[in-house]
Amino acid sequence: MKKYLVDFAFAAILSLVLTNNAHAETRQDCIAAAADMYVAASIANHTGFRDMAEQYRPNYSTLANIRMETQISGARLRGTKIKWLATAHPDWLVTDEGNSTFINFSWPLDMSIAFLEASSSHVELDEIFQKWANDDCDEPERRAFNSWRVNQGLKTPEYKVLSAQVTEAASSCPVL
Repeated sequence: MKKYLVDFAFAAILSLVLTNNAHAETRQDCIAAAADMYVAASIANHTGFRDMAEQYRPNYSTLANIRMETQISGARLRGTKIKWLATAHPDWLVTDEGNSTFINFSWPLDMSIAFLEASSSHVELDEIFQKWANDDCDEPERRAFNSWRVNQGLKTPEYKVLSAQVTEAASSCPVL
C-alpha cells in the first residue's frame, strides 16, 4: 500500500502555523493564526483524502480532485472571512466556544456584501469557490463517488490516521 507523505506535509504546515502563533501579540494576530491553522488543516485533510481516493478508486480521480478543490477553496474563503472580521467586525467572532463555533459563524447577507465590497481579492476567492462548488460533472457519478466516500473512503485506515492528525492539530490551536 502506498505510504502517504501527508504526515510530513501536515507536520511542516503545523510547525509553521504554530511558530507564527507563538509570536502573536494582539487578539487580531491570534485570530489570524487560528484561521491559518484551520486553512492548513483543511488543505492537509482534503489533499490527503484526494490522494487516498485516487489510490483506492482511480476512476474517481476527477471527482476526488473537484471535491478537494471545492473544500480547499471554501476553507480559504472562510479563513479570509475570519481575518477580515477580526479587523472589520471583531465582535461578530465567537472566540470562547471552541474551534467549531469560531469557524462556523453565522454570515448574514449584509455582511457578505460588505466582505465582497472590501476587496477584489475577496470577490476572486468567492468566484473560485463558486466555480468548484457548482461544477456540473455527471450527477450519477457524483452520487456514486459520494456514496463510496461515506461508506468506504472515510472508513479506511489511512483516512482514520489523517483525520486524527487534523483533529488533534485543530484542537491544539486555541482560538485565543
